[in-house]
Amino acid sequence: MPFIATSHPSTESHDSGVTDECRHWLSGIANLLIPASETMPAASDADVSTGQLDVVLKARPDLIDELRLAWSATRGLPPAVALDRLRTTDPVRYQAVCLIVAGGYYTHRD
Repeated sequence: MPFIATSHPSTESHDSGVTDECRHWLSGIANLLIPASETMPAASDADVSTGQLDVVLKARPDLIDELRLAWSATRGLPPAVALDRLRTTDPVRYQAVCLIVAGGYYTHRD
Protein backbone atom coordinates (compact mmCIF):
# COMPACT_ATOMS: atom_id res chain seq x y z
CA MET A 1 0.00 0.00 0.00
CA PRO A 2 1.55 3.36 -0.98
CA PHE A 3 2.28 5.96 1.65
CA ILE A 4 -0.15 8.85 1.42
CA ALA A 5 0.22 11.84 3.71
CA THR A 6 -2.44 14.39 4.22
CA SER A 7 -1.63 18.06 4.45
CA HIS A 8 -3.40 21.13 5.71
CA PRO A 9 -4.27 24.00 3.39
CA SER A 10 -2.03 27.01 3.94
CA THR A 11 -4.94 29.08 5.21
CA GLU A 12 -5.89 26.63 7.94
CA SER A 13 -5.46 27.69 11.53
CA HIS A 14 -3.05 25.44 13.39
CA ASP A 15 -3.40 24.53 17.04
CA SER A 16 0.24 25.31 17.83
CA GLY A 17 0.25 28.84 16.45
CA VAL A 18 3.26 28.08 14.24
CA THR A 19 3.06 30.12 11.04
CA ASP A 20 2.83 28.62 7.58
CA GLU A 21 6.17 30.27 6.75
CA CYS A 22 7.83 28.47 9.66
CA ARG A 23 6.18 25.20 8.62
CA HIS A 24 7.53 25.60 5.08
CA TRP A 25 11.01 26.24 6.51
CA LEU A 26 10.69 23.12 8.69
CA SER A 27 9.68 21.00 5.69
CA GLY A 28 12.94 21.79 3.90
CA ILE A 29 14.98 21.16 7.04
CA ALA A 30 13.11 17.93 7.73
CA ASN A 31 13.88 16.47 4.31
CA LEU A 32 17.59 16.96 4.98
CA LEU A 33 17.29 15.18 8.31
CA ILE A 34 15.12 12.35 6.98
CA PRO A 35 15.37 12.01 3.20
CA ALA A 36 13.34 9.49 1.24
CA SER A 37 14.73 6.02 0.75
CA GLU A 38 13.57 3.10 -1.37
CA THR A 39 11.34 1.88 1.44
CA MET A 40 10.58 4.96 3.53
CA PRO A 41 9.12 8.37 2.68
CA ALA A 42 10.89 11.67 3.20
CA ALA A 43 9.96 13.61 6.32
CA SER A 44 7.76 16.05 4.40
CA ASP A 45 5.83 13.12 2.92
CA ALA A 46 5.12 12.00 6.48
CA ASP A 47 3.43 15.31 7.25
CA VAL A 48 6.08 16.43 9.79
CA SER A 49 5.63 20.14 9.15
CA THR A 50 1.83 20.14 9.19
CA GLY A 51 -0.39 17.72 11.08
CA GLN A 52 2.41 15.80 12.75
CA LEU A 53 4.01 19.04 13.91
CA ASP A 54 0.81 19.86 15.77
CA VAL A 55 0.85 16.39 17.37
CA VAL A 56 4.44 16.82 18.55
CA LEU A 57 3.94 20.35 19.84
CA LYS A 58 0.77 19.36 21.67
CA ALA A 59 2.78 16.68 23.49
CA ARG A 60 5.83 18.94 23.93
CA PRO A 61 4.67 22.57 24.05
CA ASP A 62 8.08 23.51 25.44
CA LEU A 63 9.44 23.01 21.91
CA ILE A 64 7.25 25.71 20.31
CA ASP A 65 9.51 28.59 21.34
CA GLU A 66 12.63 26.62 20.39
CA LEU A 67 11.21 26.01 16.92
CA ARG A 68 10.23 29.64 16.46
CA LEU A 69 13.66 30.84 17.60
CA ALA A 70 15.45 28.37 15.30
CA TRP A 71 13.34 29.53 12.38
CA SER A 72 13.75 33.24 13.10
CA ALA A 73 17.53 32.84 13.41
CA THR A 74 17.85 31.13 10.02
CA ARG A 75 14.85 32.24 7.95
CA GLY A 76 15.72 33.13 4.40
CA LEU A 77 18.68 30.77 4.31
CA PRO A 78 18.69 27.65 2.14
CA PRO A 79 17.72 24.61 4.24
CA ALA A 80 21.22 23.07 4.23
CA VAL A 81 22.82 26.34 5.33
CA ALA A 82 20.15 26.89 7.98
CA LEU A 83 20.59 23.38 9.37
CA ASP A 84 24.38 23.71 9.44
CA ARG A 85 24.17 27.10 11.14
CA LEU A 86 21.90 25.71 13.84
CA ARG A 87 24.13 22.66 14.30
CA THR A 88 27.29 24.73 14.68
CA THR A 89 26.04 27.83 16.50
CA ASP A 90 22.94 26.78 18.42
CA PRO A 91 23.05 23.10 19.38
CA VAL A 92 20.11 23.38 21.78
CA ARG A 93 17.76 24.57 19.05
CA TYR A 94 19.31 22.17 16.54
CA GLN A 95 18.46 19.29 18.90
CA ALA A 96 14.93 20.67 19.37
CA VAL A 97 14.38 20.74 15.60
CA CYS A 98 15.75 17.20 15.28
CA LEU A 99 13.43 16.02 18.06
CA ILE A 100 10.42 17.68 16.43
CA VAL A 101 11.18 16.12 13.04
CA ALA A 102 11.93 12.64 14.37
CA GLY A 103 8.97 12.73 16.72
CA GLY A 104 6.58 13.73 13.96
CA TYR A 105 8.00 11.18 11.54
CA TYR A 106 7.95 8.19 13.84
CA THR A 107 4.55 8.89 15.36
CA HIS A 108 2.86 9.06 11.96
CA ARG A 109 0.25 6.30 11.77
CA ASP A 110 1.53 5.02 8.44
